[in-house]
Amino acid sequence: MDASGALIPSAEVTVINKGTNARSVARTNSTGNYAVPLLPRGDYRIEVSAAGFKRFVQEGIELQVQQTARVDVHMTVGEVAESVVVTADAARLETENATLAKVVDNRSIVNLPLNTRNVYNLVFLTPGVTGTVGNSYGEMRYSVNGARARTMDTMIDGVSAVDANNFFDNRRGQGC
Repeated sequence: MDASGALIPSAEVTVINKGTNARSVARTNSTGNYAVPLLPRGDYRIEVSAAGFKRFVQEGIELQVQQTARVDVHMTVGEVAESVVVTADAARLETENATLAKVVDNRSIVNLPLNTRNVYNLVFLTPGVTGTVGNSYGEMRYSVNGARARTMDTMIDGVSAVDANNFFDNRRGQGC
């Protein structure tokens, strides 16, 4: 949108993965909205340009696994050759859905003192998690912010760690 709050249709939005330099391009629709789905986790820069406006650039947008990020762009009237660069980090508050997720980086995994090096204990680094874990997913009984145990999904390197047979066998006849 512009400084007065008016929407800018047909603006070109380029999302750049700073680690791989992969680019995804989208255009805003008639309501000024845009979407760039299925981006892998990583650090991103967004560039927006439209005729009659200065180019907008925001860096420091970090996406995690299955995160939906919203970046609202306020453009300034000017030449396309001019640009406004925002270098502050984007807000880390999830406002698009109720998903709660936490990515534990390699440094934390290597440096944290884990009893028996059980990777499932890392779930307790997420705020609001309580319960117990064993040595396999079938022995995990944890809850996030009071939700029922066993309604959570644990992902390791972006892949679900749920034992599908055990997951569905335990739910038969329970009205799920």
